[in-house]
Parts: sequence; C-alpha cells; structure tokens
Amino acid sequence: MRRRLLRLLPWLIGVALLALSIRAVSIEDLLDTLARLRPWQFVVLAAANAVVLATITGRWWILLWGVGHRLPFGALFGYRLAAFGQSQGGRHWRQRGKRRQQPQ
Repeated sequence: MRRRLLRLLPWLIGVALLALSIRAVSIEDLLDTLARLRPWQFVVLAAANAVVLATITGRWWILLWGVGHRLPFGALFGYRLAAFGQSQGGRHWRQRGKRRQQPQ
C-alpha cells in the first residue's frame, strides 16, 4: 500500500500543480498570446528549446558516462524535462509571491 502511494504521489502532485497553474493564468490571455504566434514562430521556439534541452542533457549524459553510469539518452532527457518543468513551476510561485508583497 505504501509503495503504491509513493508511486502515485508524484502524479497527484503534478495534477495539483497543473490545476493551480491553470487557475493562475486566464485562458483568454493564453489563447490570445497563442493566436498571435505564426506557425513559423512556434516552430522556431520549439526547435530552440529542443536544442537547449538536448545540449544540457548531452552534457550530463557525457559526464555520467565518464564516471561509469551508462544511461539511455532518452531516459536522461525525460528526467531533464521533469526537472525543467519543476524548476519553472517553482519560479512561477516565487514570482507570484513577490508580486503580492509589493505595495500597491
């Protein structure tokens, strides 16, 4: 039972964080911003992000390989995406807290 809960806990936390993020951003603003993007702009942004993430992951893959840890690049890339998503979510909540503390 405990092991099952530990396997399910990250998913529950992820769903909760997704729900909080959706509440923090208005759908109208999101759709308005996405509507202003041209297809080529979306492709350029996606490609730039993919190159950056692949480069960061490749660096870690090489370092880990050098110390004897043979991990598949795809698995390491998945870990990096998860860490990136967590770090971005944390930044959002820190910035939101700072905005609330500023005098109006």
